[in-house]
Amino acid sequence: STTPSSTDSRPSNRGKSKAHHLTPYAISKITDIRDGALLCSFHHHRVHDQGWTGRTNPHDGHVEWKLPGSSTWQRNMRWRP
Repeated sequence: STTPSSTDSRPSNRGKSKAHHLTPYAISKITDIRDGALLCSFHHHRVHDQGWTGRTNPHDGHVEWKLPGSSTWQRNMRWRP
């Protein structure tokens, strides 16, 4: 998972990542792998329920997340493709 705090390695969740559009599909009307992120089910629900904003860092291509009301972009430092 690309979220900053995701360490979910339970056997029941392995291989069950959810694809997420960083630019909402309702806005872009396209699906592009360069504008997506993989999230575990727990964090996918948090992104939608809590209004997180995701982006691909323009300098290194890593996915980053910003929580509502925050100005700080965060990334999962444990995950490396």
